[in-house]
Amino acid sequence: MPILSIYSKHLMIGKAEAFLLTKDSQKSFEIEKEKFDNRAVRWMKTVRAFMGLHLDDFKLFEMQKQLVSTPDHGWRTDYGWTGDRLPDATPLPDHISAHPDALEPLMQAWLEAYSLMFDRHPVAAATALAYGFVMIHPFSDGNGRIHRFILHQFGKVPVSSELLENMDEYIASLEKLSAPILQRSEWAVTADYNVKLINDTSDLYRYADATEQAEFTYKCIEQFVIRRLPQELEYLRAFDEAKHIIDNAHGMPDKDLTLLVNLCVQNAGSLSKKKRTFFEQWSDEHIAFAEKTIQASFAAYFEMTKANL
Repeated sequence: MPILSIYSKHLMIGKAEAFLLTKDSQKSFEIEKEKFDNRAVRWMKTVRAFMGLHLDDFKLFEMQKQLVSTPDHGWRTDYGWTGDRLPDATPLPDHISAHPDALEPLMQAWLEAYSLMFDRHPVAAATALAYGFVMIHPFSDGNGRIHRFILHQFGKVPVSSELLENMDEYIASLEKLSAPILQRSEWAVTADYNVKLINDTSDLYRYADATEQAEFTYKCIEQFVIRRLPQELEYLRAFDEAKHIIDNAHGMPDKDLTLLVNLCVQNAGSLSKKKRTFFEQWSDEHIAFAEKTIQASFAAYFEMTKANL
């Protein structure tokens, strides 16, 4: 993206990359309605390690291993689907995953396509690979987060926050690809309330018109570059400035000072009475100085936040 070059020499760009990667990992888990716990921290480290690498099947297996408590240790061996259930537990699928017997050839073809995409347009590559992956659904769990990793890797920017903000459009972009697959899939309910595919659906996961998904991906990348990245760079600049001023004036352990700034920023520059108990060692005068400093340092950031609401 040419516009990214505008920020390439920004003093905070290196720090922003790590900061945004952490936030993106958190938001990716929020999309799945899961807490940011030890698995999420493992996932964040995995993303950092794998972002610059070319994926293969073993790396994908390792990614899933870091994501879920019971990994597949290979491609999924059972049928898969996503959706809801009727009151009697009968599956009500929104999407039918590829037949487990078809996963080896499908994922081999996907990996071959993946290896050819690094010199393609980033939006086209990100869309084709990420949406293709999540439609195949090669794992029992963790597909969505790996799908968003691929969007990030090829789209060049982390967009989970944008996906979360545009959740209805994101879900619609997935459903527009899964609906034709579901429509053409013949399935039956198994004794253990799973979904069993009856017909051969392999080709349904190979060919699709992903124009609308590419437009949505572009929109999310554009939102990130134009709105979120400048805002996060300003946040980091203000954060360092406020910490430096407060520390020079009164001195404070870095861990406590970081917490103080974070809590004040979350509350528009002021420390709430409830959170005041975390800093009983500080006088009211020192807290007032810190609040005034944070409000001044973050003035531009607060304005940007209001403008982006």
